[in-house]
Amino acid sequence: MKVISSQRYIDQEILAEKIESLREETELELPVIDLHMQADDGDDLYLLFDGNHTLAAAQELGIAIAFDIGDHVADWSGLAGEDLLRVAYMDSDYYDIATGIDIW
Repeated sequence: MKVISSQRYIDQEILAEKIESLREETELELPVIDLHMQADDGDDLYLLFDGNHTLAAAQELGIAIAFDIGDHVADWSGLAGEDLLRVAYMDSDYYDIATGIDIW
């Protein structure tokens, strides 16, 4: 399982708010969308569409992160693969959120 995102920009004010709101948490679940495609290394790809500030806050606080796989964006139901990637594109090339390395 490889979770990817195309949002690298982090607003420091939003990050500070997220950190404050998560301070008491020990684990966190973030929603991801199954892309129904694989990375070059064969891992199944999942998209973290929303939650980059929450992810960054959790990482800074050392909170364990799990992923909730599902269809979390009702407007995009039925989209997958490259079609979904085009619609969900934010501000950077798609990258592996675990490593920060671009996937293509």
